[in-house]
Amino acid sequence: MSGTRLDFKATERKLNAFYAEFEAIASDRSRPHQHPGVELLYLISGKLELTIGSETVNLESGDAVYFDSGVRHSYHRASKSPCTGVIVTA
Repeated sequence: MSGTRLDFKATERKLNAFYAEFEAIASDRSRPHQHPGVELLYLISGKLELTIGSETVNLESGDAVYFDSGVRHSYHRASKSPCTGVIVTA
């Protein structure tokens, strides 16, 4: 995943926002990660497979998901066309 920060310089920031471009990689190369807080992902275009813990969710353009980002999670682009979204963490 490559992305662009959408944040501006602010003191005591309560959240971080990113514009994400999900790259085409093999599903077994998707790197699970975790971080404190919660995460909101809004998918702008394409199809995305999101794994949270042992559960996998398939998202399409216009879908959104909110979850505990302290649980290991990973993203996998599930379409040949570009896949983009906005991710907000708090």
